[in-house]
Amino acid sequence: MSQQNKDPKALYRQAEAARKANNPEEAQQFYQEAIRSTDERTLERGESAILRTEKARSALKGRSTLFFLLPLLIAGIAFAIYRYIEHDFASKQAETDPKTFQFVEWLASRQTQQVISNIVSANPELSFDFSRATASSSMSPEEALQSLMRPGMQDRIRSQNESSTASSSGDGEGDGPARFVCSVDPNPACSAADQPSAPGERRADISMLVRSYRSVLDNERDCEKMEAAIDVIGQKIQWRKSEAEIKFELEQLAMSCYSRQKNHDKVIEQARKIQCSGDASAMNTGYWHLTASYYQQGRQADAQRMYTCFRETVQHLATYEFEPWRIAARHRESGALAWLYFNDLDTAVAELEAARNILKKASGGSSSLSAVAAEVDLDLMETYVTANIDPDTFSELHEDINTSGLLTDGYKQIKDTLAGIYYLQNRENKKSIVALENVATRFKHLPEYICSWDWSGFQRGLKDSISDPVAREYADKLVVATDCYVPQTIENRIQSVQEVLRWLRR
Repeated sequence: MSQQNKDPKALYRQAEAARKANNPEEAQQFYQEAIRSTDERTLERGESAILRTEKARSALKGRSTLFFLLPLLIAGIAFAIYRYIEHDFASKQAETDPKTFQFVEWLASRQTQQVISNIVSANPELSFDFSRATASSSMSPEEALQSLMRPGMQDRIRSQNESSTASSSGDGEGDGPARFVCSVDPNPACSAADQPSAPGERRADISMLVRSYRSVLDNERDCEKMEAAIDVIGQKIQWRKSEAEIKFELEQLAMSCYSRQKNHDKVIEQARKIQCSGDASAMNTGYWHLTASYYQQGRQADAQRMYTCFRETVQHLATYEFEPWRIAARHRESGALAWLYFNDLDTAVAELEAARNILKKASGGSSSLSAVAAEVDLDLMETYVTANIDPDTFSELHEDINTSGLLTDGYKQIKDTLAGIYYLQNRENKKSIVALENVATRFKHLPEYICSWDWSGFQRGLKDSISDPVAREYADKLVVATDCYVPQTIENRIQSVQEVLRWLRR
């Protein structure tokens, strides 16, 4: 009998076989082994069932625990998210609070020091030793500031300031140039907050600090926060009439910020506030933004009036003040406005030629003058190409630009693109090829070029300046290739220029 075979069925079959073979003892032995094996199997099944039951109970117990813990876990996560949102909101609220501009608080402390100094000067009989605030002979800081509210105190402080001012170099105001008033746009009524009127000479420390702070504001993208901070600074400093220029330099930053956001209503509000400065230079900048904002709102007549005021401020500044490069830069801006918003090519050419004449007559060669001269040259070249000026006039300007030594590689890229288009539209293919080969070569070896050049006005003018539709298509291809605001690889730009060159060589 095999001891390895423990299967009850197999043992039973063996027992039956032995019985039929008339071997009862062997059959009995197999029957008993089959019964024993069956009992063992029964016990194993029972133990297995018990084990499975225990496992099921353990699993059910774990799930029950998780069921009770899960709500607590969800509640914990929700609370953590709430605290994070609350903290983030508090941080954002602090960031947008103009009082968090550290410079504002610093200026406030400076102003407080000046107030205390004035009190000491005006009240020599008082003691301001704040370290002994409990002594009967001293005053607390709060008491000292409250003393400002006493009758006559402000007059005494003001008279003390004015006497010290008079003993120095005067209030810095003087007669100066005549106040500018536009012929077609009277200055608006100005509030006391918008028009500095406090007496006294210009404070050198405040001037330096505020102008340094411009770099902080200039990087701010939250225009409302910037505007609020400027208001807080004004409240703390109490601008003097002699400091109007500094105040309106800050206001111009807010106006430029709103302009970048294309928030035209706020641009107009800020520009009108700048008109209260009475400073022709600041007003000129304001009229530039007013022209652009009114035009973009579809208010063509208002835009034209503001452009007239812009040109009048340029003439006013040329009469009374300013370096040649500054006046030339404003004539350049005038030409850009005439062409961009009013499609007035004649005025644009006249303004740019006026700017160029001013620069030609200027003595000296500062970096600012050179930079403006390069931009004026290219602007004038663009208008000449758009107007398809006579070849002699264009060639004279082109030669002058080539020999001026003013252009960077980026500006040369623009110059050669414009020259290539001018010669292309006048069927001077050899000259066009020379210019455009320079463009392709420069793209290959010096793939850095000007990204502040706006091709939109020129591209719009191609419809009228080039009558041949095929030539116009290739000219437009050159503009797109050179326009850095059109996203494409340098290889694609070179390929576009090469396509035009192949067409010219056909």
